[in-house]
Amino acid sequence: MGAKVESRLLTGDKVADKQTLRILLIKNETTPTEIARELGISSNAVSRIIHRDANSRRVLEYLENLPVQV
Repeated sequence: MGAKVESRLLTGDKVADKQTLRILLIKNETTPTEIARELGISSNAVSRIIHRDANSRRVLEYLENLPVQV
């Protein structure tokens, strides 16, 4: 899954983390595509992080700073 990235959003349980991140997007009415545009990366890269198939400190920090938290 890549290098270890720590975030207050991650518990280590891949299934629970995936659900938490998806809920976070819904509550903030945003999509991986919108996040990707903001960060200048591909939406596929953001989706892989949301589904916990990859790590990115930059994307996780973006998610941590969304106004509505889970």
